[in-house]
Amino acid sequence: MTITQLKYVMSLWHFQYFGKATENCSISQPTLSIAVKNLESELGIDLFERSKTILWVTALGAKILQQAQRYVAETSAIAGLALSGRNNLNRRLHLCAVFTISPYPSPHCISSLQNTIDDLRNTNHQCNLQGITKI
Repeated sequence: MTITQLKYVMSLWHFQYFGKATENCSISQPTLSIAVKNLESELGIDLFERSKTILWVTALGAKILQQAQRYVAETSAIAGLALSGRNNLNRRLHLCAVFTISPYPSPHCISSLQNTIDDLRNTNHQCNLQGITKI
């Protein structure tokens, strides 16, 4: 059982229609069908009852899908925590350039840093050559 399988099955549960679920997951209908069948086979139960026009969740399938929803939400929270912890600097970053050249490289440099580091606060200070050597 994979998180991807659970996401596919939850999409099918939400839309109760293969076409909309495959569109939501950006996959083909055979891929969704195989994922559902593999998960049902692994669990040894049917999550869904199917007819030619209607799809509905079994009673046990609803309980399993509710648990899967909590599980997927928790894994997303873990991924979010990991993402928020990336690229954080542990110390203050000082960028100094002599005022005669700073207008040229500074905008590009600051913009690149802001795209890379989420929590970068931009405070500009002009300093002379003596100020640079002290830092």
